[in-house]
Amino acid sequence: MNYPEITGLSGDRVSFPTLGYQANDIGAGTAYQFVNTLSWLRGKHAFKFGFDYRWNGLNWRNNAGPGQFNFSADVTGLPGFNQTGHGFASMLLGQVTSASVNIDVPVGSQFPMYSWFVQDDWKVSRRLTVNIGLRWDYQPQGTEKYDRLHNFNLDLMDPKYGIKGAVEFAGTGPGRIGRRMFYDNNLWTTWGPRVGFAYQLPEATKMTIRSGFGIFYSPRIPNGWSGVPWGNKAGFTMTNQVQRPAPNLPAFNWDDGYNGVIRKAQLDPSLAKYIWGPVSWDPNGGRVGYTMQWNFNIQRELPGQMVVDIGYIGTQSVGLLANEIRRPFQLPYSVLSLGDTLGGWVNNDASIPASVKALGGRYPYGNDGEWIPLWQTLSPYPTVIYWSALYSWNVPLGFSNYQALQLQWNKRYSHGLQFNSNYTFSKTMGNVSSTFGDTWGMNWGRPLDYYNLRLEKSVMESDQRHVVKVGASYDLPFGRSRSRGKDIPVWLDFIAGGWTLQYIGNYSSGMPMGFGATGTPNSNFATNRPFLITNGKPLYNSSFDPKKFDMTDINTPRPEKTYINTSMVVDPVKINRYARGNAARLVDQLRGFAFYSEDTSLQKNWVPREGTRVQFRAEFLNLFNRHRFTGINTNPASPLFGQISGVSDDRRQIQFGIRADF
Repeated sequence: MNYPEITGLSGDRVSFPTLGYQANDIGAGTAYQFVNTLSWLRGKHAFKFGFDYRWNGLNWRNNAGPGQFNFSADVTGLPGFNQTGHGFASMLLGQVTSASVNIDVPVGSQFPMYSWFVQDDWKVSRRLTVNIGLRWDYQPQGTEKYDRLHNFNLDLMDPKYGIKGAVEFAGTGPGRIGRRMFYDNNLWTTWGPRVGFAYQLPEATKMTIRSGFGIFYSPRIPNGWSGVPWGNKAGFTMTNQVQRPAPNLPAFNWDDGYNGVIRKAQLDPSLAKYIWGPVSWDPNGGRVGYTMQWNFNIQRELPGQMVVDIGYIGTQSVGLLANEIRRPFQLPYSVLSLGDTLGGWVNNDASIPASVKALGGRYPYGNDGEWIPLWQTLSPYPTVIYWSALYSWNVPLGFSNYQALQLQWNKRYSHGLQFNSNYTFSKTMGNVSSTFGDTWGMNWGRPLDYYNLRLEKSVMESDQRHVVKVGASYDLPFGRSRSRGKDIPVWLDFIAGGWTLQYIGNYSSGMPMGFGATGTPNSNFATNRPFLITNGKPLYNSSFDPKKFDMTDINTPRPEKTYINTSMVVDPVKINRYARGNAARLVDQLRGFAFYSEDTSLQKNWVPREGTRVQFRAEFLNLFNRHRFTGINTNPASPLFGQISGVSDDRRQIQFGIRADF
């Protein structure tokens, strides 16, 4: 069910949520796969050849509802005073800033994939086995069933305004580029070799060495596609909307009714002026991201049915999809020297101040008379309207790197005891949280500076330096079926015999934390971050004592509740409204609290007669009732900055069960 949607109900210090909800998308995915393999055994070789064809499609339709109405604080505020006015007040007066009614056209994406592979498992000798393989993946960029795709080409001259940056359209026919894809595919660069071996040392050593290396290419699938990139069908669907004529003025009063202007679908190279989120395909999008994986392990058998394994594992991924990181329309830092001048408004080139023109400012819309903020005139692509943004697609700028030392100590079942245990010492670096970020928003708030993407490299959210996991099971030796008490009465065996004790322990270090910061006004930056001034000292508050923490008053600023040394974290606004910080997205030197968890169980199986089994079970989850401090405030602008505001909800749970099998 759809309802009108009302947005923009915000102002100085107080904001209200969106009213109504009109999203109602309908999607249908289709996947086909054809795989054929041939195995050939010859002597010491085991060959395998194969072909793998896949086709993924996603049909999408937006069935959004009655309309969207946006209100702005400046309609009820004083011109030039951002602290006055409120969007809610504008709504009460009915002064609509902009409005639109959805008119949709269904779309369908197409993603084919062709792969060939060959592999040989070669038994070189009784002790040595070698695995060699090669795979080739051809994954062309996605297309739309009827070529309803557009691209904001950074190098294309706008035919109407004579400024670089214009929209082009896929397909054949008038106004189109004559091809289904905007940029070439990489055809012969997706070779994936794999090699590995296992070598058994002389039997007296009871040792085995294993190692392997492989390159694996990321699949192209329609995540975040919605039929077309970012769901944007510009140029192929009609619009029904109305915009205000100038700043501080409404578009209309809704007491007078909606007076939207219907614009027919047209292949307009200048549509970045009046649509939200034109899509810009990356010229390097034909490149397919890949992951290199390697490992080296040594296994040693120990007395008592035990095995020790020590290994090094590495994974490096490059060319990963990172659409949100590419922001070619971002302002350069150099223009921030203009300060509040950036917030001025103009509707022609003659009105642009000399200081702005000296830094490259130019009015992008000829004689249209459209009012825009001065900062837009300084954008590298000023035809993109100020209330919009470029949404990039097929951006291979993501990377990640994982290095780990892994130790395992395992015991096979004997004398009633078995266990598996492992320890991992690792580090994970990268610049994207997820290659699905454009779907779920996991890569929001970046980059800090598109022209210096090195600032995006940091430890990852999942980075846990130390991880220990233990699982053990021990059959208590007392009972008619155990080593002791074989002759005890049945009733005593029912009560005290045949019990098994089990234990699972998980222990890991805390995860890295990141800081927020006050945003930069009159600009189009994705985010801002604070300055870190550590001088080699730790970011933790040395006086914080978790044993003295009082949870009864968590909303009052108190130094003894502060986990972070806040003096080392400076919000840029304290230096200058237009200052830009330098902190990494996630800070390796500052981490949350460690994780500790123990789960145990006590269970027994009783067989009263043949063909019948009764199991009794008692489970103790989070046996020691461990908790962690959470809700650490990382916003330097907050009065509770650095303070802990919560505790994890990891309660001890005790549960009993009985089960009969017959």
